[in-house]
Amino acid sequence: MTAQLITSKQANTFTVLMGGLHHTHPTVLQLTNTTWLIAYSAIWQGQQFTEDEVEYAKQFIANFLMASGGLHNNFSELVQRIILARNYILHHHGTYAPLPSIWFNKANKKGFLGTALWFQQIQNIRVQKPFYKVHLKKFVQAINELQNNYTALQYHQWRSYFVQHGGQWLTNLFLSYINTSKK
Repeated sequence: MTAQLITSKQANTFTVLMGGLHHTHPTVLQLTNTTWLIAYSAIWQGQQFTEDEVEYAKQFIANFLMASGGLHNNFSELVQRIILARNYILHHHGTYAPLPSIWFNKANKKGFLGTALWFQQIQNIRVQKPFYKVHLKKFVQAINELQNNYTALQYHQWRSYFVQHGGQWLTNLFLSYINTSKK
């Protein structure tokens, strides 16, 4: 079943059309906005986009979240794949991400679509080694915890975790996301 996204700017909610039924799903809106802020912080920090460009990215994100597999599992996969893309961009000089509408485009094999194989390879390794690249999962866990109950103590615990286990680039992403989300 495919999901088609319709936005309602007046209500500031997403209405997802699935099988002819309209559903307003506040969790989808929350996870969509969170994912967009993570993607923006990870890949396009500081760039300015038109409202249409951001809307396109959010529509793609919401459709991905609503696909089969479960909302929270899809959120986890989406965020981990965004982090993998950031890591690739950071470690391959001259590499950059195009506009979100191009990067999230389903036909662009060098955009989000290209991260599917990387993620699947990690998942395959995790069958034998469950803690392989666990910092990716921990990033998702940190965002979920801080989103639901933000405290200074939790913030400092997660920041310390990423400093010790995630490396500077992941610590920077965490701090960047926190800063962007609090604006």
